[in-house]
Amino acid sequence: MTGRYLALCLPGANHATLIAAAELSLGFGPRCSIDEPHACITLDISGCGHLYGGDQPLAEKLHERIKIFELEVRIAVADGPAIAAMIARACVGTCIVQAGRGPSALAPLPIEILGYDARTCAWFAGLGVYTVGEVQKLPPDELERRLGASCRAGLRLIHGEDPPPTEWWQPPEVLVEGLELDHGVEALEPLLFLLKGLVDPLCARLEARGLLLARAELWVKYEKLPGLEQREQTWECVFPSPLREAKAVLSVLKLRLEGVPLKAPVRELSLRFVQTVERLPKALHLWTKEAAALRALPSLIAELTAELGSERVGCLLVRDRHAASVRSGLAAVGEASTKPVSPWVQLTYAASEPLRACTKAEPWEGPTSGRLLLRRQGVEWWSRGFSEAWDSMAIWVPSLSATVWVDQRAGDGFGPSAWLRGWLEG
Repeated sequence: MTGRYLALCLPGANHATLIAAAELSLGFGPRCSIDEPHACITLDISGCGHLYGGDQPLAEKLHERIKIFELEVRIAVADGPAIAAMIARACVGTCIVQAGRGPSALAPLPIEILGYDARTCAWFAGLGVYTVGEVQKLPPDELERRLGASCRAGLRLIHGEDPPPTEWWQPPEVLVEGLELDHGVEALEPLLFLLKGLVDPLCARLEARGLLLARAELWVKYEKLPGLEQREQTWECVFPSPLREAKAVLSVLKLRLEGVPLKAPVRELSLRFVQTVERLPKALHLWTKEAAALRALPSLIAELTAELGSERVGCLLVRDRHAASVRSGLAAVGEASTKPVSPWVQLTYAASEPLRACTKAEPWEGPTSGRLLLRRQGVEWWSRGFSEAWDSMAIWVPSLSATVWVDQRAGDGFGPSAWLRGWLEG
C-alpha cells in the first residue's frame, strides 16, 4: 500500500513553536520529521486517514489544533514526504493531492522550490525553464550529466522517487526550552514577553502529552559585570494543584520574579518543566454547568504558593492525634481528613473539648470546687507528652459559667498542683 504523508508548514515559526507543533501532530500519526530551515513538519499518516473520515477531515482537525499558535498554517497531503513538504511551502491553506498524482501536482511550482542554487536556477532560466513542470519535460539522464550529483535527488523526486526519511524525530522526555539574547534584558516586562514565547509552546506540548504541570524551573544567566560573583540564578515554581494553562503558568513566574528581582541584565534563559503528572479524565454532568470557581482554583493556589511559600498553602486537615496542638494542620492540596477507627479516639473529637487553648500551661488559680464532667488518664493533650501520672479533667465551674480543662498529678486532687490547659465558655 502506498504511504500517505502530511506536511505542515508554519512560516515564521521559531524552534519552540515547531517542536510544540510536532508534538501536537503526533496525535494524528505515529512519526514525524522536522525541517527547521523551512519551518515545515512532515507527518506519516499512512493508514490513519480513515480514522477521521479521510485525509481532508484529518487535515482540518490538525489545523484546528495548530491555530493556537496564531500563525499562518499551510497543510498538504501527498504520497511522498518531500513532495508534500514542497506543496505545503507553496500552497495557501490546505491542499490534498490524490494518490499517484504527486509529481504532476509539483508542475505549477517555481523551480526554486527544488532547492537549487542561484547558478543552477540561472542556467535553467537561460533555457527558458521556470517551473517544475517544464523541468519534468526535459530528459532526466541528460540533466543529471550536465548538473552533477548535487541536483540528482531533486530530479529524481520530480519523477516520483520520494523515499521516506531515514531518521524520525523523537520527543524529548523532559520539556525544556531556552533562549540566547543578543542584548541583555533587565526590566521585568520585556523578560515576561520573552517567557511567554517559551510558556505557550511548552503548555501546548503538555496538552499533546495529556499531562499537567506540577513543578517548573526558570534559569537565567546574567551579563558578565564587575562585582557580580554569581552569573546564574534559578527560580522554582510549585503547582500544588497541577495545571496546564499558559496564562496561569506565566502569572506564577511573574510573582516569583517580583519576589526575587533580577541582579543584572539577562543574556540567557531556560524554562524547564521538571515534574509533570498524568491528566486524568473527569466526567462532567450533562445538566450541571461546571462552576467558574472550580476552574480558577488551581491557578489561585499556584499564585498563593508563589507569593506565600509552599509551607503556608494547603488543605486544613484534622489528624488522629490526642495532642490538641497537632490535631489540625496544613497538608498537601488534595489530601482529606481520615476518620479515626478507634472509638476512644472518636471521643476526643466530640464536643467535650476546650474550644480555647492556652499558649502554655499555667497554674490554675481559680476556684477549687466544681463538678467533674470528664476524666482521662494518661492522655497526651498537648505538644509536650505527659506520663501516665498525669490526668486530664474537664470541670464545670458554676462561678465562671464555664468548663475548664486542667491537668493534675494523680492523687494530688483538684488544687494547687493543677495546670490550666483550656476552657469552654457557656
